[in-house]
Parts: sequence; C-alpha cells; structure tokens
Amino acid sequence: MEKENKYFVSGMRCDGCELMIEDGISKAGLGKAKASSERGEVVIEHKGKAPDIKTLNKMFSEEGYVFSDKPIIDKKRGAELMKGAALAVVIAGIFFILGRSGFAGVASVNSGSSFVSFLLFGLIAGVSTCAALVGGLVLSLSDGWDKKGDSVNFIGRMRPHVEFNMGRLFSYGFFGVLLGLIGEKMNISVSAPAIIVIIASLIMVAVGLKMLGIRMPILSFSAGKSFSKKVFGKAEKLKKYAPAVSGFLTFFLPCGFTIASQGAALASGSPLRGGLIMFFFALGTVPSLFAIGISKAGLSGDRKKAAIFSATAGFLLLIFSVYNVNNQLNVLGVGSLNDVFKGRASAEEAESIGSESQVIRMEAYSYGYKPDYFTVKAGVPVRWEIKDMGTSGCTNAVIARDLFKERIPLYKGKTSVVEFTPKKPGKYKFSCWMGMIRGIIEVK
Repeated sequence: MEKENKYFVSGMRCDGCELMIEDGISKAGLGKAKASSERGEVVIEHKGKAPDIKTLNKMFSEEGYVFSDKPIIDKKRGAELMKGAALAVVIAGIFFILGRSGFAGVASVNSGSSFVSFLLFGLIAGVSTCAALVGGLVLSLSDGWDKKGDSVNFIGRMRPHVEFNMGRLFSYGFFGVLLGLIGEKMNISVSAPAIIVIIASLIMVAVGLKMLGIRMPILSFSAGKSFSKKVFGKAEKLKKYAPAVSGFLTFFLPCGFTIASQGAALASGSPLRGGLIMFFFALGTVPSLFAIGISKAGLSGDRKKAAIFSATAGFLLLIFSVYNVNNQLNVLGVGSLNDVFKGRASAEEAESIGSESQVIRMEAYSYGYKPDYFTVKAGVPVRWEIKDMGTSGCTNAVIARDLFKERIPLYKGKTSVVEFTPKKPGKYKFSCWMGMIRGIIEVK
C-alpha cells in the first residue's frame, strides 16, 4: 500500500523547480512526487520506508533546495530581496532616463525603412520593454530547461537559450511573411493592442510575484508547469524542444517595438519584405536576450547570486508591468498615474482662423510633446498640425481616442495634419500609440 509524506522545501520558486524536483525523485526510485512552489511543499507517494531527508538534501544540494519535515524560515531571503529591489530600481532608473533622453529616437521605422534600421530598432527594443517582457519569460522558464547532466556545464546550460533565440528568429520571419501577405487589408482598432498589452502585463505581474516567492491567489497560475506536462509530457525527446517552442511563441507577446515592427510588416504588402522586417527586428533583440541567458547560466552554480538575480528580475517585471499598464490607460483615454503626478500645465490656446476654424501646432519627440496642453473651442473645426522632430517606433503616431478614431502617423522631419470638430467641453487625453508620452486638449 502506498503512503504519502510531506516535505517542506526552501528555494523552490518556479514551475521549472517543481518539474526538476519531481523528475529527480521519480528517477531516483524514491516514489511519485508532487511539488508546489507556491506552498513550498513536496508530497511523495512511496512504498515502504519514507525517503530520508538527508538523502533528498544530498540529491538537490547543487540546485540549492533544502528539505525539512518542518516549515522553513528562510532568514537570508530578506537580504536577497532587498539587494534585488535596489538593483531593479537602478536598472529601471537607467531605462527611464534613456527614454527621457531621446535615446529611442535614433531609430524611427516604417514599412519603407531599411533592414539595418529594423536591426537597430531591435537592439533598442532589447534594452527596453522587450527585455522586460521576453526577458522575464526567459528567466521564468529557464529553470525548467536545464537538464540534470548539464547542470554543472556552462555550455550545456546555454544550449536552451540558443534554441530559444533560434525559435524566436524563425517565428518572426515566418509570421512576418504572413503579415506581408495580408497587407493592409487587416484593420486593427486602437483599443485592441492596448488590451493585449494589459493582459500580457498582468501575466508578467503573476510571474514576477512568483519569482519573489509571493503567493497571490487571484493572479496565481501555473502555466509553465502545466504547459510542459501537457505538451511535452515526461518524454525527454519532446521536452528538449521546449526552449525552441517557447521562443517561437514570443511573437504573440506584444510590446511597443514589436507591434510597431508588425505594423510595418503588415503595411509593406510584400511577403518577402514583411518576413525580412520581422527577422531583422528579432535579430536585433538577440544580444540582450542572450546576455540574460548568459547571466542566468553563469549564476546557476552560485545559489546566492542566482537568488539575487531572480529577485532583481521579479522586481523589474513588477515595475515594467505597472509602467506598461499605465501607458495603455493613456491610450484608452482613461485615468492613469500621469494624471496624479503631473503638475498643472500652461495651456496653449488655439489660433483662430476667422470664426469658422482654429489651428493648434505641436512638435513631437521620442520623449514628449511641445507643447502638450491645448485649449480649443467646442463646435469649431480644429486643424491640428504635428511636426515629427525625431520620434521612435513607439511614438511615431498620435491617438486621441475620444476626439477621433484614426491614428495620426508621423514621419521624421514632416508635418502631419488631422482635422476634427470637438463636440463637448471637457479635457481629452491624447498620446502616442503606446501611451508612453501624452498630453491634453481642453475643450471649452
């Protein structure tokens, strides 16, 4: 008759950790295990004598997991979290400073841009929101990619990251061809990308909390483990394809840079050009994602550093998730953190052209608008002239969802014009199409 024994485990904070422990116990012939990183527990079904705690600790000593028959208070975890939080703040601060400096404006792309421009665009994406989303995925899944025999071999630990990026390159090239085939026939609403990014960001919140060892039932999910078990099962021949498949699926993880490139591939109307646009963009993101892989693989042998690295990544995911959701609230024209912290702006009054028209003029940069607050009269047609002074892929279009439906595309050095008639008095938010920079049109 089979018996069950419960063990408490410290250091188990991801789906990959669960699978590693379950497979290790099963292969050692100690019984059938069911691990839960959320509870920090492992339940082992066995026949005869229960597995010895010393044996389990010896088996998983290299991975840093500690087994006990009593709940474990991890005294070192607080210090690891503090160091991780400090590093995350520094990294996020550098990111925001670069954003405000106009760094992203060095690469502005459209369907006619050169492939080198898309490569540069990918390089910039790799150190911004793309790294926050896709890099977070790499960190959350990579523990489950390590094979037991490769755990002490740096090259072996790097192999899954190579496969991940190869799958990503193939996916972007393949779907880029499909986007080129579709051409400009597909009309995506302004709201759809915003909703997708919000959903993706909420998923990243759950991943980040899990990496920090925080259990939130309302956001709790175990996609990585269930995905691995259902799709790849226990067969090693299928499990080895997990990194490549994960990389392939990142095409559907939206960030501003990715969506901008997808839009350019769609607008190209050419399968070949669409495929090459997406391929070169993905190629540009490889260095940063590979660097994350190198850091993860290099730190795997040092449990203390690996724990701090994981905490840093978890806090970064939370910071960038809040940033992404806040930006999409700007796109949707609803209240956001920017409305709370932004000081009172001086309004630029519209220039009247007779009694039947009014005009407002604005300069658009990758880091903001000048001016970013206008007052216009209700019921009088408005001519809005916007000059692109150096925007980026995330800021090369303007949206004012409650004033008009279409996007206003911007082209470097040129002035774009939109005409509309404001109906009701009120304050209307406008922003770039990813919500990163924003402003107000007040209708009186």
